[in-house]
Amino acid sequence: MELHIRTDASAALTLKKEIIFHGISRFYVRPFEEDQVEFVFLALSEHQKKLLSYTLRKYSYALTYLS
Repeated sequence: MELHIRTDASAALTLKKEIIFHGISRFYVRPFEEDQVEFVFLALSEHQKKLLSYTLRKYSYALTYLS
């Protein structure tokens, strides 16, 4: 299952650092629209999903699940 998270480009670097800090390394970042970027997670464990959810509390984002 893929998980896509879109957020403002201005928050992308800080968010990326926080995600890596929590030990999540199987993702990539790509430009989305004008001033947004998309984080794409290819495989997350349940524990990593909880860490990601905790990290995202401070951000404005859109979330999409793809199976």
